[in-house]
Amino acid sequence: MSPTFRLKNYFKPCLQSIPETSTVLHCKSSKLLLENGLVSPTGNGLYSFLPMGFRAVEKICKIIDNELEAIGALKLELPALTSIDLWKKTGRYDANNNELFVLKDRKERKYVLGPTHEETITNLVASSAPHPVRSLPIMLYQITAKYRDEPRPRYGLIRGREFIMKDLYTFDKSIEDAKVTYEKVSEGYDKIFRRLGLQFLKVEGPTGNMGGTVSHEYHYPSPIGDDRLLLCRACNTGVNVELDRPSQCSSCNGRLTETHGIEVGLICYRNGLHRPWIGSKEEAATSFVDDIEKRLSKSKEYNGDILIDDRTNLTIGKRFMEAKKTGYPFIVIVGKNALDQTPKFELENLVKQTNEQLTFDQLMTHLDA
Repeated sequence: MSPTFRLKNYFKPCLQSIPETSTVLHCKSSKLLLENGLVSPTGNGLYSFLPMGFRAVEKICKIIDNELEAIGALKLELPALTSIDLWKKTGRYDANNNELFVLKDRKERKYVLGPTHEETITNLVASSAPHPVRSLPIMLYQITAKYRDEPRPRYGLIRGREFIMKDLYTFDKSIEDAKVTYEKVSEGYDKIFRRLGLQFLKVEGPTGNMGGTVSHEYHYPSPIGDDRLLLCRACNTGVNVELDRPSQCSSCNGRLTETHGIEVGLICYRNGLHRPWIGSKEEAATSFVDDIEKRLSKSKEYNGDILIDDRTNLTIGKRFMEAKKTGYPFIVIVGKNALDQTPKFELENLVKQTNEQLTFDQLMTHLDA
């Protein structure tokens, strides 16, 4: 059971009011954050999340995790520092160097303090190729601090030099598959914003210096927003004015009205990668895997803590050795013995250092499922 905190023992320093001499441009939301002890300024465009504010951040992260896990995305964490060579290789260093924090190590090697991680994640995925078709799409995301040398920090957390961002990267074998993934991710984002209870606008937008062919932006309507949006109330669609669209909606010829928004999300797709491989001989036995997974998922002990190694480009032996090195307490091998008249499954118990060939019912009994 989670502990209950009492506010008299809670670290909640509150800034009673914004000093009139403050040179930082504030808005209603930033004033509320400061005056209610959710954040505290530590420098121009830099803020500490205080315990109450960080609790809110963690709850938002949990919602994001839930919805992205539901579409099959996997969470990781990439280093904040990226070699400047990668940024120069993609051409984004020259296009963005005014907004990048660049530092040197003691050997004079330069690094970028990441505002995004396209270079890092692409290099990671490419270096681990080839990827079997069955492993696609690859969907990897993180929720980490990002950094931008904002020339004029303002409006509290809205325009800061350090900010928390969720960034998701997907890799597909074809443009057609990328479009399917795009729609899946788009639906996941819609659910996130709906669960947060936010009034949001979803509009077509430019792909910017990240490149790509299709992009949609999520905006919170606000008069202090930097983005100008054209909305069609008739068909509930909209575009960012940066797309330079005509003043009528292309889908229904309805009249567009202008409003301002704060961008709180962005989704776009670009080309992916693909390298096919052949599966193992035991692949025919994998129909039993779903039965085992469904049964184990009903147990509170295993629900949400089951991993299925379906990388059929690797032999079962290689997958088994990797699982042992990783340290899973129980390893169930669905191999050629599962094709016998009475199917048998191999259970490796790393805790007791035992190995047994079991029927389905015996396996469930041993695992108390």
